[in-house]
Amino acid sequence: NKSTSTSTSLSATLSTAVATAAATRGINSYFLVRILFLRGLAFVYMTAFLVASRQNKGLIGDNGITPARDVLDHVEERAREKRKRREKWWQEQKVLGKTMEPLPTFNQFSDGPFSIVK
Repeated sequence: NKSTSTSTSLSATLSTAVATAAATRGINSYFLVRILFLRGLAFVYMTAFLVASRQNKGLIGDNGITPARDVLDHVEERAREKRKRREKWWQEQKVLGKTMEPLPTFNQFSDGPFSIVK
């Protein structure tokens, strides 16, 4: 009960302080609440980034939970395999004569009935 009454009185005091500050400065209370909310959110983000900056080396480093070097080597190997499959497919398409036609150039449009160049 004591913590509930303390929390309620703190909330009432804060509300009264915001209302008083708004009245004395001639601005609406939504402005002050918005400022307080944004400052609180900034504090939460700052704390999170500071904690992350201290922990990232241990979490992601070479001896971390997920060793970054192993993950990056695996990603590089998968990219190499994908590139080989793509090149093989492209060569098969060339052999079968299914290569894409080149896009039309400006010169191909200049001879038609809707010629740009006359």
